[in-house]
Amino acid sequence: LVSYLVPDYVHLHVCYSRLINSGVQHSSLSNDLTTAVHKMAPKRMVSVRPAWSNRLQFFVFTSALVLSPFSVWKFPMIWYRNGGVAFVIPYITCLLTVAVPLVCLEISLGQFMQRGGPRAWGVVPLFKGISITSMLLTIIKASTNLSWAAWSTYYLYLILTNQLPNCVIDAVSPRPFSPNLHNDNRSSSQEYEIETMDPSNNISNTGMDFHFFDNLTHMSLGISQDGMTNQNVTCHGLFYHFWREDVLETSDSISSPGSAVIEIFIAAVVVSIILYTLVMRGISWSGKIMYILAPLPLVGFLSIIVWTASSEWNLGRGVSYLLTPNFEKLTHPEPWFECVKITLLSLGVGLNVFPSLASYNQLVNYTIRDSWIVCLLAVSTNVFASLTIFGLLGDFTNSDDADNDPSYLFTYAPVVLMRFRHPLILCSLLFIFIIAIIVGTTVVYIESLVTSIVDMSVQLRRWRLPIVTGTMGMCFLLAIPMSTQGGLYIFRVLERVTDGGFLVISICILECLVIGVAYDGSRFYDNLEMMTGKRPHWWMKFCWTWLSPLILLATLIYEEFSYPLYIIELGAGHQNYDVAKLLLILLVTLLLLPILITAIWIVYSKNGTCTKKIQSSLRPDLKPHQVPIRWRLEGHWHKFTNRL
Repeated sequence: LVSYLVPDYVHLHVCYSRLINSGVQHSSLSNDLTTAVHKMAPKRMVSVRPAWSNRLQFFVFTSALVLSPFSVWKFPMIWYRNGGVAFVIPYITCLLTVAVPLVCLEISLGQFMQRGGPRAWGVVPLFKGISITSMLLTIIKASTNLSWAAWSTYYLYLILTNQLPNCVIDAVSPRPFSPNLHNDNRSSSQEYEIETMDPSNNISNTGMDFHFFDNLTHMSLGISQDGMTNQNVTCHGLFYHFWREDVLETSDSISSPGSAVIEIFIAAVVVSIILYTLVMRGISWSGKIMYILAPLPLVGFLSIIVWTASSEWNLGRGVSYLLTPNFEKLTHPEPWFECVKITLLSLGVGLNVFPSLASYNQLVNYTIRDSWIVCLLAVSTNVFASLTIFGLLGDFTNSDDADNDPSYLFTYAPVVLMRFRHPLILCSLLFIFIIAIIVGTTVVYIESLVTSIVDMSVQLRRWRLPIVTGTMGMCFLLAIPMSTQGGLYIFRVLERVTDGGFLVISICILECLVIGVAYDGSRFYDNLEMMTGKRPHWWMKFCWTWLSPLILLATLIYEEFSYPLYIIELGAGHQNYDVAKLLLILLVTLLLLPILITAIWIVYSKNGTCTKKIQSSLRPDLKPHQVPIRWRLEGHWHKFTNRL
């Protein structure tokens, strides 16, 4: 026993050893002493490491994680595309077989080890590289979020300064346009009064016939004025051109990034300063900020719904597109396998975030219950965000833009909100809430990264502020290329790396195999029982060892055959796809290398023969208080730790 153990805890084990050596039966004694250790050790073993001030802070952080830009951007589109409300069946199935077990695994691991990052994976040191790959993936996600927040901030500035295209639809119809993928009872053509403004000479044109056809791309605006010919244009077309050409100044291809867009670069600097201010003082400060930042988007979206519902806008019609079941979709494998991927991505599993957040929990928290609460939070926020987006936009989220980048939020949403009174106020509120979502999720990412780095060594705790500065600086440097004229293409490549599913699914497979097989699920159950006083249900161990890895492996194989990793969409008219594919494959390879390099380095650093080195690398690196009494009773507990 080492010196940092408290006297009462040491005395308890000394008395216990004497009783065992004297021949006392330990069947009933073991349970009593286990309970005593469970109650005593967490209270006595005081650490300078910070912790949550209450359990609510942990759930506030996780709610900000699960209410991510992914929930607003892709989840509604994927839900609609895979059968509408029928998608609930594969969604619940994936939650029970993959998502909940993996969330439970990561939360339990972080809480048990009381560390994040590589130190959390000390249960099997050979696979510490998993956390390094996860950290690199988190850095990329934080940088793409930063770029998205910069776009939204600059767009908000344009809204507040009234620089958006002037395309005001008169409030004539409850729904001035209709998606083309569903039957519609209205006539094929309707006329509306519309006012537009030519930005070049500020000539107002009124009294024009605006014909809305079933196919949005064929809507025509006939402009009749001296010296002007008829033009095929739409409100969406105006905003799309404004977004691509005036805001982003998009170049022709990723191989010609062009110069930096100064306004977006300045917005990225502003967002970085805000993020740095939120995380610089640690979880004691950011935890208080998250009380406001996490629920703000939900309250905001609810207020927008109430505002729009009080007008003539038919929210139920848009929601009906999402809730209409299409059970025929479930006869194909695509919805089932895609559900596995989006469930993991929407929860943030495989990014090393849950172990880092759970490491601040009290050691006695019941991790199974916490995992279910987190998953229910994710389900409720995803459903709420999807209903909100479809209530406003209909199935325009099924457009090609929604598949590749969040452009539809900058092109379709303003067109819809201009139908209401005070459209600038509504647009401003919408983008304020989108920025709040992005900032909240990014704060969680950065806190998990800083925690993982600081926990690598006790000496690094005093250097937390420089580590925060370095982490923010790295995210900002990665966001700079996305502030150029080719930034949208770079964003799509990085988004394909993080949200394509290949890396996240691979990491989750390794996590299951490490805990369920290499470490042994039964041993992990012993640790959880010692930690919480309750032994989990057998279902979790079955999922970690068999069910979840098999489902994830099948999903990975199906994804690679149906939609290979090197396939990427960069938009119509883009040239030179080879550069994007090469960059994509290079990034994925570099992100997987730490797993192999770390394993080789750990084996090489051990003493003995090759076999003994591997055995030592697989032996858990546990502290004395993390070794269950059951292992001590069996007499071979020294095989499970490198410390004793």
